[in-house]
Amino acid sequence: MNSVATSLPTISEALGAGPTVTWVGTSYLLGQLSFQPLYGRISDITGRKPVLLFSMGCIVVGGILCGFARTPVWFLAVGTGAASGPFVAAGLIQMSTNGWRWAFWVPAIMGAVCFVLLWGVLASIAGIVLTVMSINSGGSIWAWKNVKTIFMLTIGIVMLLVFIIIEAFFAKIPIIPLRLFKQRSPSVLILTGFLHDFAWQSTQYFVPLYYQTVCGFTPLKSATLIVPFLLAQGMAGAVSGPLMAKYARYMSILRAGFTVWTLSAGLKLLFHRNTHIAVYVVVLTVEGAGIGWVHQPGLVALQANSADEDRAVATGTRNVFRSLGGVVGIAVSTAVHYAVLDKALQTDNTIPEWLRGSVLDGAWSVEDP
Repeated sequence: MNSVATSLPTISEALGAGPTVTWVGTSYLLGQLSFQPLYGRISDITGRKPVLLFSMGCIVVGGILCGFARTPVWFLAVGTGAASGPFVAAGLIQMSTNGWRWAFWVPAIMGAVCFVLLWGVLASIAGIVLTVMSINSGGSIWAWKNVKTIFMLTIGIVMLLVFIIIEAFFAKIPIIPLRLFKQRSPSVLILTGFLHDFAWQSTQYFVPLYYQTVCGFTPLKSATLIVPFLLAQGMAGAVSGPLMAKYARYMSILRAGFTVWTLSAGLKLLFHRNTHIAVYVVVLTVEGAGIGWVHQPGLVALQANSADEDRAVATGTRNVFRSLGGVVGIAVSTAVHYAVLDKALQTDNTIPEWLRGSVLDGAWSVEDP
């Protein structure tokens, strides 16, 4: 994800992706989120090794195909096949005067199939994809009031409700057991995982873009400046384990991590295009340390507050919500980015109209005349 975020401006220019380039990170996390619950249950049936080998094969093949990508659609489709659903829906809407009817028939058919076949797997995938697609595209690719945005958000929420109903009343082996959310500590820690990745993925995705689009740094310089952030995460995470073992406490480390993370994230409000590089390095290093103190202690806290028979499924559920947080975080950040950028461009009368459109299509691809 970090290497892709650093390369995003170059990818956008090479493929002519425009605003759709923001879907690169979202599509990757979307595929991970959509199929993670399914893989967890399949591994319970077939064993861990076959699922692991299949997943590694997908990573290898996907990486090769992304490397040979010639169009944005190719690039995004390889990132996640599930992301093709919203594009199909949008195509059906534009297909003919009656094409909009299929936009309602297809989700209805998918909903019926979910009840009969995979006990909510398709419902969860459809709900997640449609909801995230609407959030990510609103204000950038399509207007928030556009019928496509409203349609996908509505149907996405409905499909997620269908998934919850299936899990609660029909699934013999639920993908996400709802009983976990009847317990205070596990439910809070799972929600914390969602918020954790919401902020974490947004940071590591948009900081390299900030370096290149706002500060004008090269991709190599941007990658170099993100290294302290990543190293601090790894080192703090490695230290948190021995500290928990020595003092037999995890909540103190977890609270300290969130405190440091929150304060350092707030310090990023001081960033501007003329900020000294040392400020970037120090703030992001401290933030990385805070994140490292949250990763592992959060998992330990969840397992310590879960029943023995629920520890495995609680861990899997936490991973699902973390992935969901990352997807939603990038989608929301993208929507905010385009909303603020569009407003700033409209209020500046000195910017030519052609340049405004070029900036919205991809701020990093515009060169000074």
